[in-house]
Amino acid sequence: MAFGIEPADNVQIVPSDEQKERDAKAKEAEAAKAQSGKFVQYLGPQGLTSAVSRPSGHSGGPGGAYEARITASQWQVESIAADTDHHWHAGNNWRIPIGQFSKTQLDHLLTAGKDAKVVRFAVVDGKGNRVSR
Repeated sequence: MAFGIEPADNVQIVPSDEQKERDAKAKEAEAAKAQSGKFVQYLGPQGLTSAVSRPSGHSGGPGGAYEARITASQWQVESIAADTDHHWHAGNNWRIPIGQFSKTQLDHLLTAGKDAKVVRFAVVDGKGNRVSR
């Protein structure tokens, strides 16, 4: 007759108080980092007058849009070098860190021109307040 310990199913490891404290501090640090710095915010197809994360009265995002996307190939059509796409949506509060854009890309986004009569992007801080580049 063999005696043994059968493996337990659905075992959950309970973190220690120290681990819980480390995890909480890490979450706080990540939240603080997300609130610091500068971002390029999509203002919507009409170029809303203020930078907001979830405008009221819209079924989607700013101006009723559910997302805004500029692909690397679209940048290249404008003769702007790019290797990555940029995607604004509710999940990122319609904001992308400014460091993900080149100076040329920022110039294009933040200036009204032949392809956009209204500036649809703004540089904001983590709270959505407009700031200088």
